[in-house]
Amino acid sequence: MTAVTAERRRARVAPTARVGLGMLLVLALVAVAAPLLAPHDPEAVVTSRVLGSPDLSHPFGSDVLGRDVLSRVMYALRISLLVSVAAV
Repeated sequence: MTAVTAERRRARVAPTARVGLGMLLVLALVAVAAPLLAPHDPEAVVTSRVLGSPDLSHPFGSDVLGRDVLSRVMYALRISLLVSVAAV
């Protein structure tokens, strides 16, 4: 075995690792851009949308207070990634 093949073997990354890294990057981008991407204010209470089912305006529906679940998930992702980075 030559030095070049040994180095190539070390540099090779498993396809599943690439997929996982790609997914993590997408989640990190969504978390960073949450204020721009979130369709609604995550804290806004809309009493007419209480437990609303998913539709085009609210893809994940709404919770018991009428808040948009998709926006809340995007903002929660920011906190989850911050905690995981702080733990490492």
